[in-house]
Amino acid sequence: MLRKLLEFLGSCVIRSPRLTIAVYVVLLIASGVGTVCLLHLNANQDDLISPDLPYNRLYREFLERFGDIEFVYVVVQVEDDPERAESIIGALASEMEDLKREGHIESFLHRVPLKELGYGLLFQDEESLSSLVETILERRDELSRFAALSDYASLFAYFADLIHIERVSAAAQSKEQGGELARWGFNVLETAVASVESGLRSKRYEPPIDALSRRAGRSLRERGYLSIGEGKLLLIEALPTKEPGLQTIAPQRIAAIHAALDRTRDRFPDAQIGLTGRPILHADEMATTESDMQAVTIVALLGVSALFITFFRRLLRPTLAVITLVTSIGLTFGLVSVTIGYLTLFSIIFATMLVGLGIDFGIHFVARYQEEIDAGATVPGAIQTTLSTSGRSIGTGALTTAFAFFTTLLVEFKGLQELGAIAGVGVIVCFITTVTLLPALLILFDERAARRDKLRIVPVRHLPLIDQLAAWPRTILTLSVVFTLCGLFMVRGIPYNYNLLDLQAHGVESVDYERLLIEKSDMATWYAAFLVDDVNAARETLDQLAPLQANGIVGRVESALDLIPEKQAEKKTILS
Repeated sequence: MLRKLLEFLGSCVIRSPRLTIAVYVVLLIASGVGTVCLLHLNANQDDLISPDLPYNRLYREFLERFGDIEFVYVVVQVEDDPERAESIIGALASEMEDLKREGHIESFLHRVPLKELGYGLLFQDEESLSSLVETILERRDELSRFAALSDYASLFAYFADLIHIERVSAAAQSKEQGGELARWGFNVLETAVASVESGLRSKRYEPPIDALSRRAGRSLRERGYLSIGEGKLLLIEALPTKEPGLQTIAPQRIAAIHAALDRTRDRFPDAQIGLTGRPILHADEMATTESDMQAVTIVALLGVSALFITFFRRLLRPTLAVITLVTSIGLTFGLVSVTIGYLTLFSIIFATMLVGLGIDFGIHFVARYQEEIDAGATVPGAIQTTLSTSGRSIGTGALTTAFAFFTTLLVEFKGLQELGAIAGVGVIVCFITTVTLLPALLILFDERAARRDKLRIVPVRHLPLIDQLAAWPRTILTLSVVFTLCGLFMVRGIPYNYNLLDLQAHGVESVDYERLLIEKSDMATWYAAFLVDDVNAARETLDQLAPLQANGIVGRVESALDLIPEKQAEKKTILS
C-alpha cells in the first residue's frame, strides 16, 4: 500500500513540480502568519503537569482558596551599611509605588508597620512582660503626661520641663531617674529636628519614631523591614499583575520591574540589588531556553548542511534537502499554532530534534537518487525509482519513529506528552515533504542541468576508517556487547538530581539571587503548602514536620499558629 501511494505521489510530482512547490510556498507563508499571530510561549510550569494528578489538584485548590501568592522578591544585600540599605529600600519602595499605579504590580510589601509587628505584648515572654510592667509603674506619671500631649506647643513645653536644670539637679541629688529622662528628652528633640531637616534636604520624610528606633540601635527587622539571613539581606515582596484569564505574567511587566531596579542602581551605583521569585525564574528560564534553542537550531542546520555537502561533494542537492527540512519545521510550527497554540519549556526543543531526525530522510533520498543518476537514469526515472525503493524505507522509519514519540501520550506528565505529540507529527511532516517537495525541487533544478549537459557524476566521499572497521565484524560486535553491558551495569549508580535550579543557565540574575537566599538564610521563594481544616490539624502537621526540620530536610516552617500567642492567660494576668 505504501509503495502504491509513493508511486502515485511520484507521478503527481513529476507531472507538476512547480505546482507542488507553489503549494508548499503557500502553506509555509500561512504557517508563518499563524506562528506570529497565534503561537506563544507558555512560561507557566504548572501547565506542564496534568491537572488530574492529585498533588496538582491540591495546588490548584490551594490557589483558589488563598488567591494568587506567587510573589517576586527584590533582594538587597545589606553588607556593612544598614542605613544605606535602608535608603535603597526606600528608593525601591517609591519605584514600586509607581509600578503599582501603572498596573504592573498589584501590591507590594517592604516594611510592616510597627504597630502590626509581632512584638505585641502577648508575643513577649513572661519575664519581659514582668520587666515592662515594672518600668511602666515606675514612670506612670511621666507616661501619663506624655500621652496627654496634643500639639507641638505642649510637646516642646514637655521637653523644656524634662531638661530644666532644677529638675535635673533635684533628680540627681535624690538619685531619681530625672537625668535619664532628660537625656531621653534631648534625644527625642534632636531626632525630631534632624528628621525634619533630613526631609527638607532629601525630599523624603522620615517619621521621628523611625529615626528614634534607628538611633536606639534596633535592628532593621525590629523596625519592620523584611530582613533575613541574620540581617544580611533585605526584601521587597511584590505581586505582579497577571494577564486576564491566564496564569502568566506579560514580559512587559517583568521588563518594567527590571527597569525600576535599574533606575535604583543608577542612584546607588555600588548597590547589590537583584530580582528573583518563582515567576521570574520561570520567565528567565523560558527566555534563555528560547534564545538558546534558536541559536542551537541554526548551528545544527549549518552543521548538518556542511557535513552533507562535504561527504556528497555537491552543493545543490544537499542544499535542496536542507530547504525541505526547513520547510518541514516551518509547517510543524504552523500545525502547533492552530492546534495546541503554545510552546513550553519542553516542547520548544522540537525544532532542534527535527533537524537531527529529519535530515536523515533527505540524506537517504538524495543518496539513492544520486545512485540512479550516476547509473544513467533520467531525472524522472531516478525520482520514481527512489520513491519506490528508498521511499518505503524512509516511510517505515518515519512511522516507527513517530510511533515512539506518540507513546509519550500515555504518560501523566503533560509537558512530555506535548513534546512527544509535536515531535511525532513533525517527523511525519518531514517524511511527507521528503517524498513530495524534495523530488519537485530536484526535478526543477536537475532537469535544467540535464538539458545543458551539466548533470555531472561525482562519487560520494568515502571514509577509509569506516571501510577498515567493516573488515572486523566479530571484533566490533564483541566490543559493542561489552560496552552495552558495562553501560547497563552503571545505570543503577547514576543519581537523580531533584534541584530544578541546576537546570537553569549560569549567570542569570534570578538564579543567582535564589541561590543567595538559600545560602544566606533559611528562606527560598519555592515552598510546599499543607492544607488542614483546623488548628489542631495544623499542630499535628507541625509535629510531623519537626523531625524533618531537625534533620535539615525542611528549612523553615510557617503556619497560622505563628500569629497566635502562647500562654495568653498567664500573660494577661501579668498585664492586669
